Amino acid sequence: MATVDGVSTESAHVAQQEENEQIHDIDLKISNTARPKICTEFHEINMQERMIILSDGSNWKISQKNPSSTLSKVTELWKKGDDVRLARYYKGVHTGFIMYNVREQQALLVQSSKKCADLSKAFFISEVDPSGYALKTTNGKTWVTGFAGSFSVSRWEKGQRVIINQSTHSKNDYTMIHPDTKSTAWVTEVFRKTAS
Repeated sequence: MATVDGVSTESAHVAQQEENEQIHDIDLKISNTARPKICTEFHEINMQERMIILSDGSNWKISQKNPSSTLSKVTELWKKGDDVRLARYYKGVHTGFIMYNVREQQALLVQSSKKCADLSKAFFISEVDPSGYALKTTNGKTWVTGFAGSFSVSRWEKGQRVIINQSTHSKNDYTMIHPDTKSTAWVTEVFRKTAS
């Protein structure tokens, strides 16, 4: 077996391979670390399917090359009830989402799944304006989106499930994710009750 500086070439190759498979640094800056009114929390892990399950029942598949190792780290460090933020991720040919644990300040790459572990905790669309600029969800909230988001929202339909997450936004702004189409829209809650 060949060695270089006292390290076998096989060991060096394995170390290089592990380094290549590590999670790349993910730069995600969130503007509001306060717990949001609508908070998507870490709930549990389905080790058999290698899925992270959040409090709204949404399922997220790990995008790393070694999902078992990543899930083991999540099991060890993340706590049930941790505030989790989701943000769209684009890098080269990879598209998906960044899942960020606010308490741990730890991020990983995930893919949304059409599966839902608990439909009773999920949000559904109750009405969509044909323009795509406004929609209502079954939790009684009315949401508006801007020009870019309207293209996605205009294709969504009543009865479809959406994921509402604070993401990187400020107090009343959220990212709405449509898990079936993997499309997103930046939305703002309107007509919300304010303290008098």
